[in-house]
Amino acid sequence: MKIILYISNFNNIGGVERFVLNFYKRFPETTVLYDTGTPAIGEKIRWNQKYICDIFISASAWGKPAFNNIEAISYVQMVHADYKAVLDGWNFKYVKHAKTTHHVCVSETVKKAFEEVTPYKCNAVFYNFIDDSLQPVRKQKNDILRLVTVSRISKEKGFERMVEFQKKIPVPFIWEVWGDDRSGYAKNIVRNFNFKGVTKTPHLEIAKADYLVQLSDSEGNSCVINEALQMKTPVLLTPFPSGFEQVEHGNNGYFIPFDLNSIDFDSIINKIPRLKKYKEKTNVKDWINFFKFVINDFHKHNKMVKIKVLKTVTNYKEGDIAEVSEERAKSAIERGLAEFYEAYEDSEEGTKGITTRKTIKQVDKEIKKLNKK
Repeated sequence: MKIILYISNFNNIGGVERFVLNFYKRFPETTVLYDTGTPAIGEKIRWNQKYICDIFISASAWGKPAFNNIEAISYVQMVHADYKAVLDGWNFKYVKHAKTTHHVCVSETVKKAFEEVTPYKCNAVFYNFIDDSLQPVRKQKNDILRLVTVSRISKEKGFERMVEFQKKIPVPFIWEVWGDDRSGYAKNIVRNFNFKGVTKTPHLEIAKADYLVQLSDSEGNSCVINEALQMKTPVLLTPFPSGFEQVEHGNNGYFIPFDLNSIDFDSIINKIPRLKKYKEKTNVKDWINFFKFVINDFHKHNKMVKIKVLKTVTNYKEGDIAEVSEERAKSAIERGLAEFYEAYEDSEEGTKGITTRKTIKQVDKEIKKLNKK
């Protein structure tokens, strides 16, 4: 199965970026494409090129789309944001690409919001993967309250709320903030914090802390919260809806009211939760079953034909025999990338393969013959 995963802007820090990195670690045969950025994995998309795969996953719903450069059986649009919250705060409207066949949401909250504010259905809910190559480190005992925030530095991430929260903490504390401060907003707001910059090992910084702090306006499924729980670090977070799918108040963290009133500092300071091993809500098998479902669903409704690849393209090399839809076969043949290939069975001589160059009209005739069989 050939998978292409596309992200428009591959930044150093961000939840969608973490989704892409961790998905790739679970499915290392995936081809990762991006438009802008300097990531450690993937290749920059060539907009004058066509890419062929079985499953195409568009990692986010904004940025420059790549659908028209992809020939696939299934086109999956990931939905990472709580659209009800996004629509309230941003000038954003989701526009479904004509090729999109399935939508995958990263939490039940995201699914509910997506189906309320758009006319489309969510086909599956898959929570973000953690980096399963990382293991919790031994927790140190801190003499004073130690907090950490690892985040994209933008207003909706709650940084102005964090400034006010600092003023309310009734005991001495250390609060380190890690992130990218290249934006104008970031440069201004980080002056209020013990700002440390970008880290390549956020899990180690999180593991040192008593709490991860995430006071966002909204989240779809916070990757950094998953990472904190993986590192056995409890979380202080605002009550955005998806947070209740990740954190249980008093068990693996505490909810901080949006208005910062009536905060239970006594519990936060004196009853720091001790966490057990983190268990993911979504595993590789869930994705594989989904891929099988969408491909089988496609085969039920589309006639498949075989082509022989004439020129090496992404995911196929010259000489490969590929089974693709009629539409993809015609497109590949028109562009000189493939030729029609028909396999037939002879009772005396066994199975043979015949490969001949044909025009599109001839291919149409051959396909009609196959459809009658």
